[in-house]
Amino acid sequence: MTIDGIAGWCVATAVPPGVCVGCQVDVAPIDGRWLEQACLWLMSLRGETDDALWLDAANALVFVRRHDIAAGSAALRASLEQQIAIARWLGAHHAALKEAPRAAWRPA
Repeated sequence: MTIDGIAGWCVATAVPPGVCVGCQVDVAPIDGRWLEQACLWLMSLRGETDDALWLDAANALVFVRRHDIAAGSAALRASLEQQIAIARWLGAHHAALKEAPRAAWRPA
């Protein structure tokens, strides 16, 4: 499935009722140090306990969020739009890191 131009997937959950949506952030190779920092940043966000970063079978990075369908369509839309924006932001930052000279982003 494609969400606003981003490769992704969707799975319905029964308990609690919701929808899990994954948005591809970037393809392999994923820098390990950058991934650690991105995970720490994601964990620091208040109120976003249903977010995760996941490496799929092809080592592509996926940003996953569980959306509460009981919150209503407006809240679901806002949450999906925020997820897509975060996935794009993470992807842009990781792509910039991969293109930068190694000395510019990692100590020797």
